[in-house]
Amino acid sequence: MVPRGNVPGCFVRIRSGFRSLSKGEQLVAKAILQDPQAVILGSVTSLARRSRTSAAAVSRFCRKLGFGSFPRFKIRLSQDLASPTADIHEDAAVGDSIGEITRKVLHGNIQTLSDTLQVLDEKAVEQAVDLLSAASRITFLGMGGSGMVAQDAAHKFMRTGTPVVAYTDRHLQLIHAALLGGADVVVAVSHTGHNRDLLEVLQVAKAAGARIIVITHYGPSPTVKLADVALHTMARETAYRRESLSSRIAAMAIVDVLYVGVGVRHHRDVVKNIKKIRHAILRTRM
Repeated sequence: MVPRGNVPGCFVRIRSGFRSLSKGEQLVAKAILQDPQAVILGSVTSLARRSRTSAAAVSRFCRKLGFGSFPRFKIRLSQDLASPTADIHEDAAVGDSIGEITRKVLHGNIQTLSDTLQVLDEKAVEQAVDLLSAASRITFLGMGGSGMVAQDAAHKFMRTGTPVVAYTDRHLQLIHAALLGGADVVVAVSHTGHNRDLLEVLQVAKAAGARIIVITHYGPSPTVKLADVALHTMARETAYRRESLSSRIAAMAIVDVLYVGVGVRHHRDVVKNIKKIRHAILRTRM
């Protein structure tokens, strides 16, 4: 399932689709990111000259990223540049003070959440909340850094009262997936959506009848094709922060959205459960 509601802007689409572009199209993308204002004021020919490519490469770039034509691309680019939420992120550099590093890192996190909001489909979120609200059991899956998101999600969703588990080990994931049924929902977290081991686990879960929700980076991937619902993040890579590091922040935010969405649906039960949990935890405090 691909995102439908929100349409991401130029910068988001360029960064998310960069790796899928040909070498010539990547040169076009770099030229646009380096001086977007010049692109708005220029022509196909001038952009081709600046990127050392061709007019055909520029046209292919526009079509591949879903803009249709260069004139349409320029219109959307001008809208992005006029937006108050335009790119606010700067990469930390050698010589930066702790104050500068703090500002840049936190602004980077804000940018990640802002970009994710652009690509997150509201209808898909609603479908995911519907599935989770009706599930008899919820399983969260993730590997590596995504495993921490899965564990955090399970910790939150315990408050809903629905039986919840989180697995980060591939063999345990496979065993559990084989025993799932039609009333079960699996939420898989994968930054790239191309993890072969996780894909195999999801195939087993799908064959067992479970419904699949995937939280992954914006764009096509094998896990997105397999999912009943795909929820997309958007993050960018810098010298000191891998793309997947920022993506984790966005994935956790999506988990929060899902948890609150389910909590609102089952308000009385969740509030009652939270009171019970707080009462139990208070006994452990000095």
